Amino acid sequence: MASTNLATESCGKVNTRFSLVNNLLEHPDQVATILQDNEDIIDYALVQLLENISEYKRIQNCINTANFLIDVTEQIQRELNVSSIAGIKKKVAII
Repeated sequence: MASTNLATESCGKVNTRFSLVNNLLEHPDQVATILQDNEDIIDYALVQLLENISEYKRIQNCINTANFLIDVTEQIQRELNVSSIAGIKKKVAII
């Protein structure tokens, strides 16, 4: 029973990530707002998804879309790195 719940939860997160990507593509002028509204699913799995979709778009010769997704990916990676560093600093300060 627990594995079914885990699989359902995992599928839900994947679907949510795809919805986020679609939202970004439909509203490229609202990237910051969309990312803030979905910060609970901003993680390295999303980065990987964005990289895969941008590569697919590049192969389809949708260069502007691919470049947009790469830019968003880099922005997220910077934020994740800053968050990781801040978390490490907090842990070090506690010790």
